[in-house]
Amino acid sequence: MVSLTQIRHKFPAVCGTIAFSFASLAFTASPSSIASAQDAATEVENEAETEVEQKVIREPIHRVPKIASNTGPAALNVAPKRANVAGNPLSKNINSITPAMLPSASKVVPANEPVSEPEAVESSAEPATEPGVDRASIPVLPVSSARVVAAPHPLDDALETARRGLENMRANVRDYSAIMVKRERVNGSLLKPEYMQVKVRSERVLETGQQVPFSIYMKFIKPRASAGREVIWVKGRNKNQICVHEGSGLVSLKRFQLDPDSWIAMKGQRYPIYEAGLENLIVKLIEKAERDRAAGHCEVVYRDGVKINGRECSVIEVTHPKCCAPYDFHIAKVYIDKELKMPIRYQALLWPEPGQTKPQLLEEYTYLNVKINQGFTDQDFNPDNPAYSYPNR
Repeated sequence: MVSLTQIRHKFPAVCGTIAFSFASLAFTASPSSIASAQDAATEVENEAETEVEQKVIREPIHRVPKIASNTGPAALNVAPKRANVAGNPLSKNINSITPAMLPSASKVVPANEPVSEPEAVESSAEPATEPGVDRASIPVLPVSSARVVAAPHPLDDALETARRGLENMRANVRDYSAIMVKRERVNGSLLKPEYMQVKVRSERVLETGQQVPFSIYMKFIKPRASAGREVIWVKGRNKNQICVHEGSGLVSLKRFQLDPDSWIAMKGQRYPIYEAGLENLIVKLIEKAERDRAAGHCEVVYRDGVKINGRECSVIEVTHPKCCAPYDFHIAKVYIDKELKMPIRYQALLWPEPGQTKPQLLEEYTYLNVKINQGFTDQDFNPDNPAYSYPNR
């Protein structure tokens, strides 16, 4: 085993070549499937570069209207009406009034009973009484507390969709494989697309009580500089380190153990490997949506009839018109596979630069040829697997 210090002294070239991915999922593919994925991924790249708004979408757009800041549910907390005894024979003997004799408007409503809309009391003037009547002696019965329903937010439907997707994934998806195309802007520069085969095993507890750890395997396809690289990470095992080897050069003759948060592992990456995978992606989308919902207004568009690599998808597009905290993107698009009920592409765009109109790509992750429940075992995440190309220790 080679330590990080030995890597830097003996193999300085590796410091510029080892890098990893944010979201992952696939298994070893045949040459034909890789070629198909590359064609589809090229199509993805051209799409993101040339147009922010997809012109191929011809389905009706259902736009959620803006919510004015001064609108909300009608006020239900209304002061209780006092009984107006003016002209009432009972006022001659106020002490003879009993609750049963009061008008029906003073009926006590239990808190759990449906509340009908009360009559608003506009005037603040004191109720009229006959001379000699003590207002303090007029009984006032309590009224049930009003229940105010919050106004809907444009993100409510998107949040519900994401929560259902997360619940479905945790209940029904044990593992999955795919070919992933990743595009990221790191330190202000948009990097070249990366293509990789990946396998992902979800963390869960078996009926026997055995704990299955979150596990990831990656094999890079392109660009050429990273082709052949293999990466394995299993939560809580191997000192929680990444096991990696390069696909070419002298560094390909050794396998290396790296801290997933180390500067080598994070070089050219936006996220550490332990944040990879579709489940983590959905969790992050929910976190962002809840944050944005609390922050205020945004625009949300829902589309149908969009296809990614031939897969029918629905699209949720969220737009923040103004660049301000806490927002970290101008436009985000989530493409949800209708059959799998899983997101197979996420794209985020930044606000245009001063003097420009075109938003800039921040990050994009596309999953092609997704196959769920492949029955992966520990061997699929073992560097000594003979199907992999890891060199001897």
